[in-house]
Amino acid sequence: MSVLRVAAGLRGRANTVSQLAQHCQLRQLQTQSRWHFDAAVVFDIDGVLVRGQQTINEARGALQMLNGANRLGRRIPFALLTNGGGVSEATKAQQLSMRLDTEITAQQVILAHSPMQSLASKYADSHVLIVGGPGRQCADIARTYGFNNTSTPDDVLAWRAEVWPFRQLTPADRAASH
Repeated sequence: MSVLRVAAGLRGRANTVSQLAQHCQLRQLQTQSRWHFDAAVVFDIDGVLVRGQQTINEARGALQMLNGANRLGRRIPFALLTNGGGVSEATKAQQLSMRLDTEITAQQVILAHSPMQSLASKYADSHVLIVGGPGRQCADIARTYGFNNTSTPDDVLAWRAEVWPFRQLTPADRAASH
């Protein structure tokens, strides 16, 4: 039974995360005296691991189990994803590690903007409009990915206010624009 089928079958139960982690623990195959896991787990962050400022208690135990706190002492690969963004993968991993009391690396976190990293080498010096998040926050993240020439909607308004007459930039917004 695949992890996706198990996840679909467990939908709506309060302890879905724990049951899915336990299922993956049981999906081990013993080959040549080494344990091999034939599964990895991907969790949505919002509503599955955390709900607003509340950490879902079962999530903490499930991730600790996947991180090796299980009867075999073995780690089971997992990733965390969300359609949110506005922070780096490293920052989100650090925030989640603290909230869930388990080690989570930046490589395990996939944010809405994470796929853009693969485009940075192709468009490194192209002029790219970055939309989303407050101020220049997302443009700053895009620069860390390797986009060298970014603009935001506020930059466009600073250059040509008539393109969107429904928003007036404050002096602070104008000063932050490039």
